[in-house]
Amino acid sequence: MVQGGNESFLRGINFAALVMDGVDQDTLQHACRALEEVGAIVRIISERNGALKGEGQQSEAEPIEVQLSFEEADPQEFSAVLIPDGAPHAEQLRHHAPARQFITDIAGEGKPIAALGTGISLLLDAGLLQGRTVAGPAALKDEATGAGARWSGQPTNTDGVLITGSGPEALEEFVQAMLTATAAHVHQNVQGTEDEKSILGPSS
Repeated sequence: MVQGGNESFLRGINFAALVMDGVDQDTLQHACRALEEVGAIVRIISERNGALKGEGQQSEAEPIEVQLSFEEADPQEFSAVLIPDGAPHAEQLRHHAPARQFITDIAGEGKPIAALGTGISLLLDAGLLQGRTVAGPAALKDEATGAGARWSGQPTNTDGVLITGSGPEALEEFVQAMLTATAAHVHQNVQGTEDEKSILGPSS
């Protein structure tokens, strides 16, 4: 999965997965499974505790158990964030003030953020894409560029600690980029070198 033997840098880190009803079930499960395989701890965060209903494209969707609400979750306890695909879930996330505050706090600390497909809409509403290069679904291109983002036109893009992907068709490449960029970020912190710049700062 992660190139260069960096799996050890992901072992034990806390990854927040921001999820609402209507999340793409398969992309969420695949990304979470990849993180867990390298030893990361994934916590599902949503507007409320309980179970969410996902939408499966290749498999029947099952309830998704929420570990923390946004009100309970402390951004300082997480090392990175995953925002999966799924139009209904993304539309709810982008209009949910606690979700916007959570991702803004994560970005302000310069931590990795990986957003797939419509997941970038939360970053748009949080005002975090100005000056960044992003990949995403074609339907969000005009909104993203209007907000000051640069559109990569590629299936995935890594801009510092911001990892984005166009959608489910780019899932494998997106997950690999997420693991690699997060491992590199954690590695640098372990080595005591300069931290990655916040996604609010200059593009790398």
